[in-house]
Amino acid sequence: MDSFKNRLSSMAHEAKRKRFDKDLESLKSDKVEGLEDLIFEIKNLKKSNIYKNLYKAFNLRGNILAPGTTAEEIRSKSSLIKIARANLRNPQFYFHPLTDLINFKMFYVMYTFLETIYFMNLGRKLEDEDLKYLYSSGLDEKIIYALDEFEKISDVPKLTSTFFIMLKKITWLDKETKRFFKEFHEVMVSAGAEIFGYSLDRFRITEKAFLLTLSGYSAVNDGRDKINKKDVVKAYKTYFKLIRTDITKYKAKPEIFDLSGFLVCDKCNEYYQLQPGESPDDFTGQCECGGKLKFYENIDWLLEGGGDVEVDD
Repeated sequence: MDSFKNRLSSMAHEAKRKRFDKDLESLKSDKVEGLEDLIFEIKNLKKSNIYKNLYKAFNLRGNILAPGTTAEEIRSKSSLIKIARANLRNPQFYFHPLTDLINFKMFYVMYTFLETIYFMNLGRKLEDEDLKYLYSSGLDEKIIYALDEFEKISDVPKLTSTFFIMLKKITWLDKETKRFFKEFHEVMVSAGAEIFGYSLDRFRITEKAFLLTLSGYSAVNDGRDKINKKDVVKAYKTYFKLIRTDITKYKAKPEIFDLSGFLVCDKCNEYYQLQPGESPDDFTGQCECGGKLKFYENIDWLLEGGGDVEVDD
């Protein structure tokens, strides 16, 4: 019986290998800059445990969080998530072209992968402090803005609603690009089937959404509303680099989530007290009167000068 099972297992593995080789050959027919390097990386996935470990960690999901963590509360304080939620649609069902190619759920998938990769590198369940480090690190903005070069930049221009309004309009350049994206992911499906045996499951669907969204970022950063093949290649380069990176090194002080203070107009002296989860960067920097808003941790100096300041009509 064991011998029979072993023969069946061997036959199944050989079938998966042949499927992978076939899908890979089909992909090679596209002459896109950087594609050969990615094919080399995909082949190396089978020689490394990284992809297998990612899959296992992803399927743990709720179990990667330590008991008692306030994950939802911490995520809700992200200013970038707030901006994306306000500007991307969040349909109950996804059916492009009747719905946007990229929506809020697909944007949010990035954080599913970031938490999973953080857990992989940390080697233990995530606690509140870990989540605060992750969500205050600015890594999400680095990935969106620089993609596969996220490790090379330190200062990132502030992402605004304009970026997400453009992302909402993203679509395919043509049918060839859509086919290329589909065939590329079929190669990943074949690789996964050979490495850890999955087929159509949540990991495959979520991974595809993440890669599509990364492709959209590439197009928007280049000032386009159409995804081309180079955008797809850049998305995969970003994905492979991300899963190889120890992202626990990206840290900011968790106290950023508890930032308290005031924005004061240098012209009319009107002030606004920041609410929990808000950052000075969430505001335009200009008062309605035309003055500039400046951040102060306290405004005793202002209140002692005469209490609340009235704004002239």
